[in-house]
Amino acid sequence: MATTIQKTWTEFKTLVINNKRLKFQERDKTGYYDLWADEGTETTYMCEIEKGTADATDYENNYQSDANQVPSSNVDVNNEITIINEPRYRPRFWKSQTEVELSNSSDITIANININGKLDGISINFTRDDVEFVLEIDGTELMRIELSDLEDNNVYNLNSTGTDECIFPVKTTRAGRQIVINFGSNPVDVTSNITVKAKKTVNPTTNFVAGMIVYREKVTS
Repeated sequence: MATTIQKTWTEFKTLVINNKRLKFQERDKTGYYDLWADEGTETTYMCEIEKGTADATDYENNYQSDANQVPSSNVDVNNEITIINEPRYRPRFWKSQTEVELSNSSDITIANININGKLDGISINFTRDDVEFVLEIDGTELMRIELSDLEDNNVYNLNSTGTDECIFPVKTTRAGRQIVINFGSNPVDVTSNITVKAKKTVNPTTNFVAGMIVYREKVTS
């Protein structure tokens, strides 16, 4: 399992750049610099530097010119060379606690994330279990589930009697009001966008109340 480690600028430059001598990448964002470096295929070090600070001045004057060199190989702590050929991904999170009232006549969009990467997991909480949950990937409906049809805290096995099991990675908690999807070792490939929608199936007021989407964004040079 890959590990992501967040560092301050002082920690990042000392450990990652000076000691481990890893190649590091930079994205120039609004208000800050976004840095990261891969150690082999298992560990990624991350750092954010706020612009206009002493840390930013130190970075700009002494280290920025070394950013975004092609990481054809990285040297680990034992001075062993690891060749990195796989696409690299940065972990990302969408979260919201802004309530959205659902309709019983059409799907209401809860989240729309424009990315090229992989979807790892979703957790969405409603005020009732009388809800149709909808997941669209790249404009195509991948999943439509009515929460009340699922037993609480049960991950569904589509072939429990066979030797080749197919696990449906969905369960509900909180008396059926929260849907949790964990794609585990089989993340969903995304090329343009992730869209989560919902529709209530009864007349009483039903709201989305909180949610998190865990995904990875493909790193492009």
